[in-house]
Amino acid sequence: MQEHPLLMKGPLVRATLEGRKTQTRRPIKRENKPDPGFEWAECLCREIDPSDTPCATCAARFPGLAAAGDRLWVRETWTAAMHEPKGPADCLYRADDNGCVEDLAEAKWTPSIHMPRWACRLRLPLVKVRIERVQWISEADAWAEGYGEHWQRRVKEAGADGPLGRPSPQAWFATLWDKLYGTWGQNPWVAVYEWGQIEVSR
Repeated sequence: MQEHPLLMKGPLVRATLEGRKTQTRRPIKRENKPDPGFEWAECLCREIDPSDTPCATCAARFPGLAAAGDRLWVRETWTAAMHEPKGPADCLYRADDNGCVEDLAEAKWTPSIHMPRWACRLRLPLVKVRIERVQWISEADAWAEGYGEHWQRRVKEAGADGPLGRPSPQAWFATLWDKLYGTWGQNPWVAVYEWGQIEVSR
């Protein structure tokens, strides 16, 4: 089993902690080797075996992927709660509220990219991994990405402003993807990571 770091923004951390988010999609790059037949082969592979585990041939073209059985350790915005912190119990996390808005607002936050592993409180045991195009996301997948009732009003207010031009869970995700990566229209390859029971250290 290997552990891989995963950057996550506050609203998505909260969705994960609340059990509303059980999937994440991350951009991946194919290894830089000419392979004109891969597009056809990948689609054929997906039709023949629509399982959630990429075949060895497909996975080999995307080095560095996590696999089912690995864990993702979440890197989020944080700060030390004492002079010499030793673990998550000694830290505060910006995704939390806990009724201490003023205290959290005054904290000196460290960006998620600089979170050391010892400060990580949230680990995600992977149960499924697959490779697909980002626009293949289904409505059920969009819900698993963290879409919920609290997002529905925002999606309706956005109307036709999103990449898909209509309010839907997929439109919410398309808008979110463009805010994070700006590549929805390019329909890039992504790794789809799905986890089971999360592990929270406090």
